[in-house]
Amino acid sequence: MFGRKILPFLDWTDKENDSSAIVKRGEEIKILFDLTHTKAIENIKQVKNQNSAQNTVLERIPNGSTVFIKSEGLLTKLEARFKGPYKVIGQTKRGNYLLSNALNEKLPDSVPRHKLKIVENDDYLPPESA
Repeated sequence: MFGRKILPFLDWTDKENDSSAIVKRGEEIKILFDLTHTKAIENIKQVKNQNSAQNTVLERIPNGSTVFIKSEGLLTKLEARFKGPYKVIGQTKRGNYLLSNALNEKLPDSVPRHKLKIVENDDYLPPESA
């Protein structure tokens, strides 16, 4: 069809050499495994080292700290990049933070560490906001 030649139908079953073909294929797989297994382990170690080199912050934010929440999604030029300020009132089992707003109302959702920005010096914030 369209310049291609169709392969002839051949009988691929070989009644007398089935067991030898299976043994031969098993040996091929074993050789392939022996050749690629060490390379795969080296690649796994390299990926683990590469992943552990990323910047991850493990320090805990103390309760009472003032933080801002990063605004997600597409933002226009005039939209604020961070919402807040909020106070940290606790931490969940999984490491997310419980926050309260300026009216001491607890936020319904917990927030992960990577979405928080810690305020180093909250002397510049007006007293009613923090």
